[in-house]
Amino acid sequence: MAQTPVRSKTWLTILMIVGMTVLTGCQSKSVEQAERYKGWDQAVILRNSVAEAVIVPPIGRVLSFRLLGGENVLWTDPDLYGQLASEERPGWENFGGDRLWPWPQADWEKNAEGHALNPDTFDQTPLDRTIEGFTVILEGSAGAYGERFERRISLEPNEASLRIENRITNPRPGTSAWQIAQIPISDRVVAVVDPGAELDNLQEHMFGDLDFTELMERPRPDQLIVNIPEQRMTKTGVATDHLTAEYAGHRVSLIAEEPEALPVRTDRGQLWFSPDFMELELIGQPSHHGEDAVLVTRLVIETP
Repeated sequence: MAQTPVRSKTWLTILMIVGMTVLTGCQSKSVEQAERYKGWDQAVILRNSVAEAVIVPPIGRVLSFRLLGGENVLWTDPDLYGQLASEERPGWENFGGDRLWPWPQADWEKNAEGHALNPDTFDQTPLDRTIEGFTVILEGSAGAYGERFERRISLEPNEASLRIENRITNPRPGTSAWQIAQIPISDRVVAVVDPGAELDNLQEHMFGDLDFTELMERPRPDQLIVNIPEQRMTKTGVATDHLTAEYAGHRVSLIAEEPEALPVRTDRGQLWFSPDFMELELIGQPSHHGEDAVLVTRLVIETP
């Protein structure tokens, strides 16, 4: 009987191992439609070998993202679990989690007092939900804005990395996609910045009377650290595509994926601090006439 050459056996073994690895990687991802999640219907759970994300279409958000067996790294308001935005409760409902808004705020509708009205059609109105393979697609109409928008949400294989493609179609020129991830108050935030830029060109004051330069450190040319202020209800802008909050033994990052078409603006990355939570925010490049406003990000959990 002819014997299989040793080299052929070796390659056969390698191919079997590679095939098993690919198959295992595919099997480690799943999409589940939950009957109920925290009182809401139609939730979708994305899960892989290390992490889990919960998307809740009735409130248009990613409401949970965690390592398997770990705590949710997104801030949520338990008092609003299971509720929907209601005309009987005036004002914007802050459910927490991760959401999409249009930028700039100056283009939002105004009330009788001239104050900007939060774009409730983006995150207060139930969105259409579609599942394509391991991707959840949320779609909605911006109503008075005359725009449509969608979020394509998926978990990277075997990583605690949630990829989100935000797209606003038929936007007015100059509109940007604005992603906001609310998280518990952290110890500090680290921003990846242009090593050659001066501090004055890397940050700007946006809200409140706090001087953030006193809270900033620059241990490396490409790194800007923002320490958490004791005074809350304040905001600063940072010229970055990469924000990382460090707290409770975790690092939670919001990272823009798309290549830079323009220099990073000092309002592209934003940090909002309130008494109960903080926000990591990224703003995409402004749209031109006839173009969609797009921002592709990854929300990532790391443990040192």
